[in-house]
Amino acid sequence: MSHLRNTTSMNPALKSFWLTRSRGKVLFGGRMSSKSWDAAANLVRIVQMVNIRVLCTRMFQNKIDESVYSLIKSQVERFGLSDDFEFQKTKIKCLSTGSEIFFYGLARNIDEIKSLENITIMWMEEAHALTKAMWEVIEPTIIRNEGAEIWVIFNPKFATDFAYDRFVLNPPRGYITRQINYDENPFLGPDALIGIEAAREEDIDDFNHIYLGIPKGDDERVIIKRKWLEAAVDAHKVLGITPSGQKRIGYDVADDGLDLCATVSAYGILATDLEEWKAGSDELVDSAYRVANRAHT
Repeated sequence: MSHLRNTTSMNPALKSFWLTRSRGKVLFGGRMSSKSWDAAANLVRIVQMVNIRVLCTRMFQNKIDESVYSLIKSQVERFGLSDDFEFQKTKIKCLSTGSEIFFYGLARNIDEIKSLENITIMWMEEAHALTKAMWEVIEPTIIRNEGAEIWVIFNPKFATDFAYDRFVLNPPRGYITRQINYDENPFLGPDALIGIEAAREEDIDDFNHIYLGIPKGDDERVIIKRKWLEAAVDAHKVLGITPSGQKRIGYDVADDGLDLCATVSAYGILATDLEEWKAGSDELVDSAYRVANRAHT
């Protein structure tokens, strides 16, 4: 049986990332950073050592060519391990260990994933489009298997996307989150670096998004742009405006359900404070007294 011993085509910057035990691994950043390439190489390394079942997903997959199937096959061939792998129409099998790698599109197969058993590794490629509803199906399905691990790999798109908030800003407990960009990829050639530098000179915002993995602040679908809100923070200082006028408080009431009660205190044009709290259906009077007391302070 041949084994993958030469890992020189794996990025040394990610060695500790892959070798650290975790419930999940989040790898995000810009293009040409070796994220998916390294994940495929690491997966080949693992399935040659142990008998496991692997699920590889992306949002839309109408045919196997749209999955990471070809990427895994390229790494197998690169390592000279073709004799130890069987490439079937819908899955890849390691002959020496019996490991199997399956491929699913999340958008059309999320319900099928619920019934999958004994998945040890789930690799979510291009996970920027993942939704909260999908995640609530995926995580309990995978983590019910002791020792299972979820790999989340993506180029951030919008700062408001669920994936960016869940995996970068608020990663689940036991997850490792790592950002990597082209400047940590030792395999880039001179032509690629010239093209990247040209992109920096042409449009720094696009460069930051494409190659540094900085998410866009605005989704074209929203009415109030995020950058407008950010520009409004401390705008009175930038414009030299001294707050004046009436001091007041606004109250948004909520009872049952998922909504929160909230108050906003204002002094002229300036919002000075925000408070949120959860109140039950029998606590409307208590909440009203709370707001009244706040208005008098």
